[in-house]
Amino acid sequence: MMQRFSLLSDFLSVHRILLISALVLISLQQSHWPFTGDNFSAQRIHTVTLNTWFRETEQATTIRTYIPDNDPWQTVLSENLSTTGVTSSEQFLPSGRLLSWTPEDGQSHAGYQIRVHIKGIRHELGNGVTIPDEYPQEFRPYLSPSEHIQSQHPELQALWQRLLPKTSSPEAILSAIYAHTYKDIEGAPFKGTTDALTASRLGIASCNGKSRLFVALARINN
Repeated sequence: MMQRFSLLSDFLSVHRILLISALVLISLQQSHWPFTGDNFSAQRIHTVTLNTWFRETEQATTIRTYIPDNDPWQTVLSENLSTTGVTSSEQFLPSGRLLSWTPEDGQSHAGYQIRVHIKGIRHELGNGVTIPDEYPQEFRPYLSPSEHIQSQHPELQALWQRLLPKTSSPEAILSAIYAHTYKDIEGAPFKGTTDALTASRLGIASCNGKSRLFVALARINN
């Protein structure tokens, strides 16, 4: 009887230790979890995975990719980098890091997986906001046409004339541009740089093409 009790006691002790260990692990995981209550929503967590394989060629190859950092609208929950047979370097940017991978001899691999929690930020325009007739000279680089934001192109100028809202308030202008880029331009996976004119002509673009078209139409009004 005493032997049974001893075995039962040992059994309960072992399971008690396992239970305590599990609770400690769970508490450690929760202590690093940055969201509680109303500000946590599972549908806002995104997992991004990138895998790139290199094969030996005569030409030098370098792959560059961007990894975001924490800011007011996104939090990086986890980040795992995986490389084999590549030389890596990174450049620190205000909003994240730019990774560069150059393969060495033979077949190589580089990739990462990140989990990001994203939340929206709403900016309210005051009733008294107007579009100035002139801007300071230092603003011109941000308002002028560029290689991928061709706000001077006749096709985009004509497009804006078709989208022109009834009023010229900033809210009406931005709403018209947003409605066009969101509803009229079909979404697509990211596959490279898409300029504003190409996005308009194709009627389909990823987020970078849509954003450049948005900026081009906005610059027409400045």
